[in-house]
Amino acid sequence: MFTKSILVAKLSSPRQRIPLRIETNVPKSKVPQDFVDKAIPILAKALGKPAQYCVVSVIPDLPMNFGGSSEPAAIANLMSIGSLGVEQNKKHAKVLFELVEKELGIPQDRCYCASHKTMVWTSAGPSFDQGVVKLFFSTLNTLLHGLEKTLHSLLPLGGNGFD
Repeated sequence: MFTKSILVAKLSSPRQRIPLRIETNVPKSKVPQDFVDKAIPILAKALGKPAQYCVVSVIPDLPMNFGGSSEPAAIANLMSIGSLGVEQNKKHAKVLFELVEKELGIPQDRCYCASHKTMVWTSAGPSFDQGVVKLFFSTLNTLLHGLEKTLHSLLPLGGNGFD
């Protein structure tokens, strides 16, 4: 019943990419071509992560209304394994929005940042975490099989317990 194989997704190691996605109504023509290049070291320093594990993307030209105004505004989504918390998030937003204001012309009071803690990232390659997940599901499968045997032992012989 519970002993069928479980296909486990391959997961990446915790040292995978830390994405920062900035959505804005600023036109693409006003986003400096080197903006993401400038943002990478700032993000890396703020999070205490190597720059090689950081990814920054900007999605310009979005219809956006912030507080009843369509003046330049931005919403950022930051995902990280660790390095996030109430006080840390305030520091991250401060340094990131200083850059957004300087490079994109968006006032800091027209920017919001949602910070998301995550444990793993999905990837196509094998990793350390894949073994941990397989071990978890193997253990879960063993426990469920044992539970199934216990339940069957409690049922009256020849019946299903619902007669």
